[in-house]
Amino acid sequence: MVSLTDVHVAFNHRGQRWMHNFRVGAGCTVLQLKELMVSPNGTREDVDSIELRQLGKRVPDWEVIRDEATLDFELLQLEEGARRAAEDVALAGNFGDDRQQLQYERKAPVEQKLIPADPQIICSASAAPARSSAPSATPAPARAPVARPIVAPAAPAPAHAAGQRARWEVIGGADKGGILVRTGQELKSPAASGRLSTGAIVEELALVGERLQYRLAQGSGPHEGWVSIRITSKDLLRCL
Repeated sequence: MVSLTDVHVAFNHRGQRWMHNFRVGAGCTVLQLKELMVSPNGTREDVDSIELRQLGKRVPDWEVIRDEATLDFELLQLEEGARRAAEDVALAGNFGDDRQQLQYERKAPVEQKLIPADPQIICSASAAPARSSAPSATPAPARAPVARPIVAPAAPAPAHAAGQRARWEVIGGADKGGILVRTGQELKSPAASGRLSTGAIVEELALVGERLQYRLAQGSGPHEGWVSIRITSKDLLRCL
């Protein structure tokens, strides 16, 4: 069961302003939202080049999204984006004078509806924006003009057909004979017998943060279990 919320990201280009709305699991970080924005083909440089702001200040990557909020999109040069991302890591938990704590749309906390996990709305690189809106008279441009490609303002990734489970491919663990599988969601859960082979295809049963419960479709390894989709910014699985 996952509590969901909407995050509205505002883009400005040549006097036009439009919004992309992303539905995420409450408890996701700003960094995970950025990864969602550039999925499925964005690079780490694309992620770091995105700055999300409120009240004219950067909202740090480690800030946790707990409710509906609106953020402004800014595009940084590669070097500046990498520098600010590194600062967020070094200053984790400390807003200082130039970082903004998230301000939410609601005046007071309200009880959010809990619904079963769905691969289309949980905060992860596989998720798709809930909806997109732009002025009807003049369609908003697909992306801000930059010297290199940027995926952030691009059209939402295609959603899986209704009732169809998301599929993931194991891309990590080649040097270890596959990736570690545990019998439960927690990282301290007992390890399963054997590893999930690199190149294996699995069906998503549940996605909680960066922990994926799967059923094996192709390849070798435990038939079912829990795995991490990434470790320390290194992807172990990719959503197909």
